[in-house]
Formats: sequence, structure tokens, C-alpha cells
Amino acid sequence: WGIFHWLFQVPGFRVYHGMILSVYFGMYFGLWTLGINILKRAGIPLYMISASLLWIFIEYMRAHAGFLAIPWATLAQSQYRNLPVLQIASVTGEFGISFLVILFNLALAESLMRRTMRPVVITAIVIIPVFLWGTLQINHAGSSQKKISIAVVQPAILPEERASEEGLANSLSRLEHLTEAVISLKPSLIVWPETAIKATLPVLIISQGQKNWLINTGSPY
Repeated sequence: WGIFHWLFQVPGFRVYHGMILSVYFGMYFGLWTLGINILKRAGIPLYMISASLLWIFIEYMRAHAGFLAIPWATLAQSQYRNLPVLQIASVTGEFGISFLVILFNLALAESLMRRTMRPVVITAIVIIPVFLWGTLQINHAGSSQKKISIAVVQPAILPEERASEEGLANSLSRLEHLTEAVISLKPSLIVWPETAIKATLPVLIISQGQKNWLINTGSPY
């Protein structure tokens, strides 16, 4: 319910819609707890690894469920301040980060239930090298002294503006004006909001001199 509270700003979204969405979203977590119960009862070897892989499978399934896909609030997103661990995403994607988070939490739970530190120690053997490797990657990138500038354009498009052609035209005009204002700063990347354009656009690569402009809108907005 807390994850989707912002949807109540959408016209027509009611309390019962939020309840249905919360129940559906919560079913994925219930499915995982059912799965780990089955794994433990079956005596599957390397239980913590198997349970962590199950979590990743369910996260993937939740993000690729067609029109019911909900890719928000993954465990990887909880680590947005943990820069060394985040570096593993360059190899595994965000699912690798979620795997490490659930693996450590399972190890902690097992240690508390069994009253032994052995699961935590074993997990640390996996996580510490990842942390050290990520730290080296950050230090190596920092030593290159290469910096990029990013401009974020926020036109504050209201939901009611998207309901009319005139409102959409005004929103696009604000986007254009704000983008022109930051071009003088010569940013390496200009970022627009997710739903800035209410249309389906292909990926466009526009070459201008020595610069390549990539426009990618994967959603139908």
C-alpha cells in the first residue's frame, strides 16, 4: 500500500483499486515464503542459495508479467547508497544485487534460529569480495578524473494537463524551453521525465558532428 500511495493522485483511482493492487503485489512475497518452506521441507542442498535464486526468479516474473508487471521496489533498489555493492550490477544487473541482499538476510535469520554464526560467516565469504571489487572499481573510475554533467528537466506536468491536446502541447513547450535553457551548459546527458511524451516512439540515434543523441522511450507514454 505504501509503495503505490502516489497512484491516488491519478483521477479515478479509488481505495478499492489500491486494496486490489496491494493484495496482488503481496502475493509475490507470499509465493516466496511458500517456496522456501517447500525447499526446507524437501531438504534441498545449499538451501540459502536455492531460496535466493527463487527470490530472483519471482522478482523477474513480477517485472515481466505483461500488463500486470510491477518492477518497482526491488531489493536492489534498497542499496542505492551502497556504491561498492552496486558495481556488481555492471556484471549481473540489479538481480545480482537483490541476490546478495536476500542471501545475507537469510543467513542472518538462520544464524538467529540456529544460534550459530556459521551461516553469516559463509555468506560473508561471498559478499566481502564483491564489496572489495566494487570499491576498487570506484577508486579506478575516480582516478581517471573523467567527469560528465547531467541535466534533469522537470516541467511539473500535472495529470489533468495530459487529458487535453492543449495541455500536452503546453507541456511539450515547457520541455522544449527548459531543454534549450540547459543546452548552454553543454551537458553530456539531458534527462526528461518518464511520461514526458504521450506517444510511442522508437529508439532514435541522431548524429550531430561528433555527438550522438540517443532518444529511447520504451513505454507507451
